[in-house]
Amino acid sequence: MKKSGMVQFTIQSQIKLFNCNVIYTYIIRQLLPLPQLQKKMPIDYGVWDNIEVSDDEDDTHPHIEKGSLFRWRHQARLERMAETKLELQELYVKKAQATKLMCEIGSVLNDSTDECGEKMIAEKHCQEKAIRECDERISELEKITRSWNVDTIGRDGFSKTYVNKASSSKLTEDDEIKLAADL
Repeated sequence: MKKSGMVQFTIQSQIKLFNCNVIYTYIIRQLLPLPQLQKKMPIDYGVWDNIEVSDDEDDTHPHIEKGSLFRWRHQARLERMAETKLELQELYVKKAQATKLMCEIGSVLNDSTDECGEKMIAEKHCQEKAIRECDERISELEKITRSWNVDTIGRDGFSKTYVNKASSSKLTEDDEIKLAADL
């Protein structure tokens, strides 16, 4: 009987201790918000969030040659990159044209009458809407172009390579004497 009483006592004390820990943790979390409890990482790992390198290249179809499949995927990726770059350029041109037209409308509005003014104001609002749409689409495309893939993950450190010419190892006696005298 003494054993069961002792076991019951230890279980009850463990439950009380557990409850105290839970309450203590709850109070600490109420006093200190969770972000302050977590230590910040000394390295920003967010750089690798947008990497488009996948393990899908290990999965190949049994009837398609592996090299051909990789070339097709690479070619498709290059075509997508070229299309997004072209679309970005078109959007920048469209945005510049809309901005220019909006400025012209603003200058005409200052000198116009009421009848033309209403049409110009409507046109100005239309151009503002077009500029906002261009900005939204540009931000989407820039987010896509910022993602890394096999083609964009690395960059060249140097654009040129210099190779030194081998020096002649045989010196004449006169050159050796001059070299010794210089030292």
